[in-house]
Amino acid sequence: MKFYRPLLLALIEGLKLVIDDHKIASKVLESIFKSNKKWGSKDRKAFAESFYEIVKWQLLLKSIIKTRFDPDWDLLVVFYLTQKGYLIESSHSLERQSLFSDVIKFSKQISLTSHGADFGSELEIDSKSNFEFNNLTVYEKYSFSESLHKIAVEELDDVETFYKESQKEAPLFIRANSHLISVNELENKLDDEGYSADPSDHWPYGLRFRQKTNVFKSDAFKNGLFEVQDGGSQLISEFLKVEPGHFIIDACAGGGGKTLHLSNLSQNKGRILSMDVHQWKLDELKKRARRNQCHNIETRMIESTKVIKRLKDKADRLLLDVPCTGSGVFRRNPDAKYKWSDQSFSEIKELQKKILDEYNGMVKVGGKMVYSTCSAFRSENQVCVQNFLSLNENWALEEEKFISVGENGFDGYYMARLIRNH
Repeated sequence: MKFYRPLLLALIEGLKLVIDDHKIASKVLESIFKSNKKWGSKDRKAFAESFYEIVKWQLLLKSIIKTRFDPDWDLLVVFYLTQKGYLIESSHSLERQSLFSDVIKFSKQISLTSHGADFGSELEIDSKSNFEFNNLTVYEKYSFSESLHKIAVEELDDVETFYKESQKEAPLFIRANSHLISVNELENKLDDEGYSADPSDHWPYGLRFRQKTNVFKSDAFKNGLFEVQDGGSQLISEFLKVEPGHFIIDACAGGGGKTLHLSNLSQNKGRILSMDVHQWKLDELKKRARRNQCHNIETRMIESTKVIKRLKDKADRLLLDVPCTGSGVFRRNPDAKYKWSDQSFSEIKELQKKILDEYNGMVKVGGKMVYSTCSAFRSENQVCVQNFLSLNENWALEEEKFISVGENGFDGYYMARLIRNH
């Protein structure tokens, strides 16, 4: 297949925006597709795959290329596309084209093979390449930044396994909307539409697709029968142990995936208050709630601490799915790997502490709170909870759970359920 010049130029510019300017990869890709509406489905598929794989593996690609060339974006893209077997349309000066030819030749001496896994998971090196793979550091091999590696070494027992699992492709999970359909009925409905998905004993609410597909085009999704949600994420709402009639607060609701699940678990009874510091996220939640026929959800923007103080001792259940590094979901957001430093890590931990300290007062005596993250790092999880408990003797740890990246196919999560005793 040929990779045409418009795609090549757009790919290079898109990568610069994500890696050099720290833009969000999904938003950049969306913008590129909106600007190129005439691209066919095959071109879009090839572009999206190339875009995300280069973002995911760019440090490994740079590490290999820099042994022979100055690794600018043009050469990195040409090296990658050659690895994938694309023919690249010529569009440069003779001098540049000669350099491209050298890069193509070099790329053909190195095979970044998948062997049924993800791109770059294994390497086969031709002896003619003069490249020593063993000279790479473990973080270069798996395309993690040095600054993030320093954090990972302090936070994890098995860094290389975390890297390896984080670079694999994440499965596609969905959660059935039990207000409208059961899991078995949803499986049959999707089968009738030509989709292949399976239930699992590891989580009771949804299905795992056998291969990636655009489920948003399905009639089942348009009719509100399911939401896309990782299997591990689905376990967090269950962990809160809600009952019909409870007053439940989801205080870091975001787009509301867990809020919608809480509505299912409470059988549309009682009251769920979804809160966030961003109104646009709550507006999106309202649309999803209507589609899902979740009638016990209301939203409120957190504009100041007064909003929190007015809810003192009110909630039966509180979910704090706090902002975090997202280290448990790097395989879904590969650009996030390159955005963390010691300073930003310290800032996010301070924010987590602040949320716990200020928000726990919304729970009534006898009520329960779940603190959760999509992080693999101890200091965002167990350490944060233990520090909170050491300063708040009216709270006790009831249960905690850690899901490592790749366990049962899930992303990485931590959840701790605490009970207020007095």
